[in-house]
Amino acid sequence: MAALLDPERGTLPDGYVTGTGPDDWPAFFDLVRTRGWDAEPGHYEEVHHVRPVPGMELNFFRRDGEGITFDVDLREVRDQERLDVLCAVLADLGRAFGNDVRLVPEGGSDWELLRYDAGADRIVVPSVDVPSWAEFGDFLRAELPRADGLLVRLGPRQWQGLLDRVTEAGWAVDREDLDGVVRYELRAKPHLGLECYPGESDVLVAPILPEVTEESFAEFCVLLRAIGRAAGCDIEFVPEGGEAPMLRYRGWDESITAELV
Repeated sequence: MAALLDPERGTLPDGYVTGTGPDDWPAFFDLVRTRGWDAEPGHYEEVHHVRPVPGMELNFFRRDGEGITFDVDLREVRDQERLDVLCAVLADLGRAFGNDVRLVPEGGSDWELLRYDAGADRIVVPSVDVPSWAEFGDFLRAELPRADGLLVRLGPRQWQGLLDRVTEAGWAVDREDLDGVVRYELRAKPHLGLECYPGESDVLVAPILPEVTEESFAEFCVLLRAIGRAAGCDIEFVPEGGEAPMLRYRGWDESITAELV
């Protein structure tokens, strides 16, 4: 529930029934009537407001050439009971058309918040993998503190997105201008953050993690996800002078993997 309502992912996630097209809309309206959901057209003909229960609304968008798409205001999904209603709606949609139903962060993304798996006939909450400390601990303990040896590059838009998100989240943001070199420190906690050097075409980002323990590594993985979510892309930390990534964040399933280099 906490992951679904994470404000970094937005409050109006997009949903769609995979494999549907314009000819499937009559079946959708049949489902609404069969389920007894309260429904009414919006101000525009292509928008239909559906309320499975009072106080919770899904907006379905009937656009030319497109299938069943919708969004939902997560501020109306306030508790487990409302989350169960949302999951039931996804399942009803999926069963009606025999296809998966995906709920992704607003604006479109490969990341999934929830999915109805038609083959398994169940709701799936994507898992988040973290590298094994037992397997990589000694190596990471040696490598992660070297801020100048473990780097990631972001483009200008990705950097601005990251800066906006961490500011909104209340991170400590310090900016220094030393002889024309601009340096930012973004700290989620006193011992955990990012050191950033914006350039003309990209931004060099390095982790601030003085002591690497199992607990601080778990915190660092949370930090790595924050970078990936804000930047909206996969993130790879590559040792300076190397090509193979040591840590990789994969956006579509939010997994983190580590590799010995």
